[in-house]
Amino acid sequence: MSGDGLSRFPLEPPDKLVHAAEYGVLGFLLVRQRVLPSTASAARALGGAVIVVAVLGAIDEIYQGFVPGRTPSLADWIADVSGAAVGAWFAFRLRRDSSLPVSTASARSRGPR
Repeated sequence: MSGDGLSRFPLEPPDKLVHAAEYGVLGFLLVRQRVLPSTASAARALGGAVIVVAVLGAIDEIYQGFVPGRTPSLADWIADVSGAAVGAWFAFRLRRDSSLPVSTASARSRGPR
């Protein structure tokens, strides 16, 4: 235990792994919910999701510079972007390789075919 009475959970995962997992979920959801146009090529869908998450991750890291006790970290941002790329790729593979249903909101936004 630390001297301040607070202890870390003994099985706490590494910080960068947590960053990658959190932003991986976001990248996955951006592709899965078709926030990007469904007619986008694989490169555009994946690239767009990674760019959106990279900007959000950068904003999050910059914001931490203004929070007492927190510091921005380039390594955290790299973990964010890496996780987003893996999550987006995984979602695209699921989208391409299966007949997963499209959410009602995204179906509405595409209009009638």
